[in-house]
Amino acid sequence: MKTFAAREGNGYILNGTKSSLVTNAGIADAYFIIARTAMDKPLRESLSIFYVPTDTPGIKFGKKTQMIGWKASHHAEICLDNVLVPAQNLIGQEGEAGKLLMLVPEVAIGLAASYVGLARAAYEYALNYAKQRVSWGRPIIEHQAVALKLADMMINTQAARLVVWDAARTAETSPQLAATVKAPAAKTFAVDVAIKNAQTAVEILGGYGVTKECLAGKFLADATIGYSCDFTREVLRLGIVNFL
Repeated sequence: MKTFAAREGNGYILNGTKSSLVTNAGIADAYFIIARTAMDKPLRESLSIFYVPTDTPGIKFGKKTQMIGWKASHHAEICLDNVLVPAQNLIGQEGEAGKLLMLVPEVAIGLAASYVGLARAAYEYALNYAKQRVSWGRPIIEHQAVALKLADMMINTQAARLVVWDAARTAETSPQLAATVKAPAAKTFAVDVAIKNAQTAVEILGGYGVTKECLAGKFLADATIGYSCDFTREVLRLGIVNFL
């Protein structure tokens, strides 16, 4: 964490640079900025969240980051140069960023749900193609190699959907358990399934799978972004272990 917030009078001065992958950077009305507020404490105990409006002096944005997928999204870098915010813009207390984030598992669950949708889209696209594409005198869905792939796509999609539903249900009854275990599990699993289904769709479509005229390649590009979006799968899974 290289963004810092120093107390000064009735406010805080923020300095640092956020990566070029900040969602809606430069087009949102305000941002929740995580910054370190104490250097004499461990990292987990010194992270705080601040509400920073876009028109605050000292906040600047980089150009839009070009990504391989998610073409409708907007990501850019945020630079904070002596950004002064009132003390009341501190969310909760100093050092409570981790605690507060554990109370809002819905973000990861919503992202996981979107990847279940992507997995389903890839499956349905490949299924429709396999029913129409004729090879050796019959639709390719009748060939066992293709049929087995489609069956796996359906099974994986259903499994991912159930994991997300379980996380959503847990968010209603135990937000902390959902945030620390169920939500990251749902997000990593749903993304894995989306990537696998999209890759399989490309395989089923054969040569058409790598053309821009078909959606299989787009599905794969969009799915791959989920691997590192909202923390990588390795970071999320290692975090899960701490709460088992």
